[in-house]
Amino acid sequence: MIRADESVAPHFAAPEQLLDSDFVSERLSASLGERRSVSAARLVSHSPGKRTVIAYQTRGLEGKGSELIGKAYADPAKAERTHATLARLHAQATGAWTVAEPVALIGELGMSVQTQVSGRTIDQLHGAERALALRSTGHWLAKLHVLDLAFERRVNPDSELRKIGEWESLVAAGDPGRATDASALAAALRARGAALRTVRVAPIHKDFHYQHVLVEGSRVAVVDVDEVRGGEPAFDVGHFCAYLRLLAMREAREGTEASQREEDAFLDGYTSASEPAAVGDEQCRFFAAYACLKIGKQLLRGKGPSPAPDEAQRAAQLVFVLDEGLRCLRA
Repeated sequence: MIRADESVAPHFAAPEQLLDSDFVSERLSASLGERRSVSAARLVSHSPGKRTVIAYQTRGLEGKGSELIGKAYADPAKAERTHATLARLHAQATGAWTVAEPVALIGELGMSVQTQVSGRTIDQLHGAERALALRSTGHWLAKLHVLDLAFERRVNPDSELRKIGEWESLVAAGDPGRATDASALAAALRARGAALRTVRVAPIHKDFHYQHVLVEGSRVAVVDVDEVRGGEPAFDVGHFCAYLRLLAMREAREGTEASQREEDAFLDGYTSASEPAAVGDEQCRFFAAYACLKIGKQLLRGKGPSPAPDEAQRAAQLVFVLDEGLRCLRA
């Protein structure tokens, strides 16, 4: 049960209000300038003090229904920024490359409303179908990296280095048995921190992983563009590869030829695009190692790609990602 005191922000609606169909219908209709009724609301995720995500089933005047996603933020400026970013990316959409379509910005709720994207995530695909989807995912990312779009926000090296220290501390506190490994990985990342200070200013997703990619036929859509900003393209490439290795570990396929072929399919899709951004292997390994420490933090906080592992699985996955991060930097 979500308590009322875990509100999105003191002057914005609490999660219970965001799940109130009548309450949201009124505000959505006012924002759109036309009647849109919410017939059902489902909580997708809730991070107290940060963000609440709700799925809404809606109907218009003609009775046709559609599912929308509402993202309400503690910081209303983030709702505006996310909505504007989504609009700029959606304007670049093609039949095969797309993102969710922005529908409404409800300022009083700090909420960006967008279409629900259909499709299956990479982990829901298998065999040749997954390999083809991974190749298409590489193409999607390559196009993002060469879009002629400038974003005010850029990767901040000092902020990222602080995060590395925070993640190290969180892992050490959450699993003291892994504190030494977390410290070794964090120290190795800090020693190579120059990789963060030589970023190029290309559009990057910054949280690119296999459950943020939805595939339907030949179309690839990527969701959760909240963190899009200017940065080094290798950030996304290494980040995605780290999560692919986590997926292989969860499927008991780590280190196999099959898992390597899947990673190769993604990388081949990226490099074979018409205008791929040049990324160096050393940079990709750095950002893969960075993502491994991030995954360690997520595992201990019950975040990251679902399903959340049980205690034994979490311990095994934590060992794996910390070892993998160190391996990336030793290669």
